[in-house]
Amino acid sequence: MRSEGVSAVQFPSKEGGVRGCRLFDWGGKTRRQQEEAQRLWWEAREKEEAEKKWKEKCETAKMLQQAVIQWGHVCRDRDKNPPYRGWTVPTDTLWRRPSEYVLDVRKYIEGKANQNVFVCGASGQGKSKLMRRLLALMDGYQRVVFTFKPNDEYLNAGFPIADVTEIMPNPFEDMDAFTSAFAITYPLDSVGITASQVPSFVRDLATGCNGWEGFMKAVEKRIRETKDKIQLSALHFIEEHVKGLHYTKTSNTSLLSLLSVLKLDTLVIDFSGLNDGAKVFYAELFLRQLWTELRQGQREKKLVVSVDEAHRLTNGTFGRYHSVIHEISKEIRLSGALWVSTQNYSDLEDGIRNQFETQFVFRTTSERDLDALKAIDPMVSYTVSALPDHYFVDAKAVAGNEVWYFSYYPKTAKVEGKQIHWVVEADAPRYYITQELSSVREMKLGSVFSMIREALKSRVFYASEMAREVSGKLGIKEDDAKLMVNDCCRQLVQGGEAKRMRFEREDGTSVVLYYASPEEGQGESTLHRYFISYVVDLLKRIGVPVVHVARPSEPLADIETESTLYEIETGLKRRTDDLAGRIARAKKPVTIVVPNSEIAASETYQALCSGNVGVATAGRLMENQ
Repeated sequence: MRSEGVSAVQFPSKEGGVRGCRLFDWGGKTRRQQEEAQRLWWEAREKEEAEKKWKEKCETAKMLQQAVIQWGHVCRDRDKNPPYRGWTVPTDTLWRRPSEYVLDVRKYIEGKANQNVFVCGASGQGKSKLMRRLLALMDGYQRVVFTFKPNDEYLNAGFPIADVTEIMPNPFEDMDAFTSAFAITYPLDSVGITASQVPSFVRDLATGCNGWEGFMKAVEKRIRETKDKIQLSALHFIEEHVKGLHYTKTSNTSLLSLLSVLKLDTLVIDFSGLNDGAKVFYAELFLRQLWTELRQGQREKKLVVSVDEAHRLTNGTFGRYHSVIHEISKEIRLSGALWVSTQNYSDLEDGIRNQFETQFVFRTTSERDLDALKAIDPMVSYTVSALPDHYFVDAKAVAGNEVWYFSYYPKTAKVEGKQIHWVVEADAPRYYITQELSSVREMKLGSVFSMIREALKSRVFYASEMAREVSGKLGIKEDDAKLMVNDCCRQLVQGGEAKRMRFEREDGTSVVLYYASPEEGQGESTLHRYFISYVVDLLKRIGVPVVHVARPSEPLADIETESTLYEIETGLKRRTDDLAGRIARAKKPVTIVVPNSEIAASETYQALCSGNVGVATAGRLMENQ
């Protein structure tokens, strides 16, 4: 039997000296303690060797900077390893990780069914720094970032920045967008029973306005003319709140056009200079404009649309009016991805959240958030409630009996010789593109404007047709040329130099035609000649012989065939006395051909219909032959 006593066991350090010693009690369990100590020493030694090999493998700063997303897991066995104690990866310094713990986060996101990313967490948890890093990793994509705070992370990331007041969209270009943006900007629930009338009033008042001054005059006039108290309440609500949206400076230049013309891969839109209502209103207008252009065709590069504090837009749902984020989240997969960040998981309703295949959730103790996460899996809820700072889980990546968690350290590698130091990522100088925007306004679309103005003097065209001409003559990519043509036409229409009309073709498709305004004396004549030529060609293609095409001065039907007279109407006339006179004198059945179904259904032309007189679009004309 051994005597009682104490012995010291020494462990050699990797330098060959003594690293430390430990005292053991020789009584009872001495041998087992020695074996345990030796096992621990060998495990520490192996860990050091693994860390050393990993450091040697990641010897360049670039490789180290990419290794900033860590991963580990929490065991689901609640009895043996409760979730609030179940960390299996230590939280010490970043570089002390074996390589198998490094996640390629871009590949992780791109491997999902869609690349939509939803990040949520309370202030200070690190969601903005995480989004900043994720955006930096997405090279090869174009990126548009919406930011609302004056000192946000995105403003310090080195990306080009545009002050929103320099690129304001024209709110009166799209009445649906204007009405929806107003409805979600202000809490209509506070208006009571008059709330349902507000959107319809907004739309009616905005129709026909070219700016805020005209809109305000329309509101004041309606208030003077209205006696109903409920309607007056709605009108006063509009009058009060619209004052915060009144910005006179607009550029009429789309975001995609700016990216193309300025050759930018990334653009941060800074809304911090606006009041809270204007931030929501103009952000929604931008998103709707962006979404309309994305749906118009394929692009060489996919686009990441990143919206910080997305709850500003999604919390304003009223009836059928909601943020276009709903539609973008569902349909953007083929043209890019939508990334949003909010403070709470429940800030986005379940129908929107479900469209994000990546959902990075930082610690939260919100009851609504935890209930929503519990519906996915109770372990997700338990885990999120116990996360340390800067740790998060992917709520859409529960696998088997494990919940994986991630951590992000906002530090970069500084390499000096063979020494590696981790330092806080420095803020890059802010770069506002104000000077470039001024140059764009003065020079960018000069040649395109000249081509369009010249074309308007003698003919009618649609945007894609003109884009092909611009692309061929100026050597611009056709997609970029289309954006530039749309911008130019938009500005010419707003300035009164051009007008637009929807034209339904015989194949069932429709295009928007641009033509010179009547003020120039040629608007209706060029449009009228275009339609006559189009119908003549159409009749010849379907084998109907054309007997006569009237000259402008002849008091005859525009087109005569062996069996029918065709009157070509643009729908721009205020009076149709001359047309009614020709119909009365006609010896053959008459077909009035108009550009679209809305004009065909108008009272002006329906009043002329009879047994021998009908109204048709180009498509209906084909059906009747």
